[in-house]
Amino acid sequence: LNGAGNVGIGTASPDYKLEVEGSSSPIIAVKDTTNGAIAYMQAGDTSTVIGSLSNHELQIRTNDTERAKFIMVAK
Repeated sequence: LNGAGNVGIGTASPDYKLEVEGSSSPIIAVKDTTNGAIAYMQAGDTSTVIGSLSNHELQIRTNDTERAKFIMVAK
């Protein structure tokens, strides 16, 4: 926690309200322990990912309205 109110995990001087730093493609995950849904964000060397680590649909919402939905389909 710095003087600006920013919180850092893996860094002593965060530039953002919440900043997580780590080497080798760090992941931030949010897990619903009741339903097993896991959402995540990952920054990698060749891509940035927002997704689901569980077999749950992924929705993108603005103003509490669904704008896009991605559903897992077996190949």
